[in-house]
Amino acid sequence: MAETEPEVLAIHLAGAGDRASAAECWQKAGHINLRNSAYREAIGAFKNALGLMSEPTKARADTNRAIASAYFAAGDHKSVRDRLEHAATDAEAAGDQVMMAEIAMQQGHDLIQYGGSMTEAIRFSERALDIATRLDDEALAYGARFSIGQAYWITGHFAEGIRVL
Repeated sequence: MAETEPEVLAIHLAGAGDRASAAECWQKAGHINLRNSAYREAIGAFKNALGLMSEPTKARADTNRAIASAYFAAGDHKSVRDRLEHAATDAEAAGDQVMMAEIAMQQGHDLIQYGGSMTEAIRFSERALDIATRLDDEALAYGARFSIGQAYWITGHFAEGIRVL
């Protein structure tokens, strides 16, 4: 049941007062729904998981990112941005620098791809690059530079884009 109907188990665990296990089951249900392209159901399951999580943790940040992915697939970009902002706050509170950089890149990419301020996209991406540089993480830095370069390219600042890339 934990593998095939985690939402049923989540309801029972929550009723028994085991919030942490119930949240894990709701997360599992959300991921199953994402894999099955049931995006609205995934959003509901992930929101149920968040309702059981009171502290800003890496798990809560991951859950907000998962909801953002479901909203992305459903075409609701305003909600994507909102959930990524929640994820960023949770990742920062949890002290997860890598996740903070990844989320900042996601925020930049969303603005670049689906409309928004290129100035904001560059700001998010530069934040990711700053973190990646501090961590000496070349893979993260590569992604951040690509995002910055893309935003410059879109705005017609080709020389800046090439410099960053």
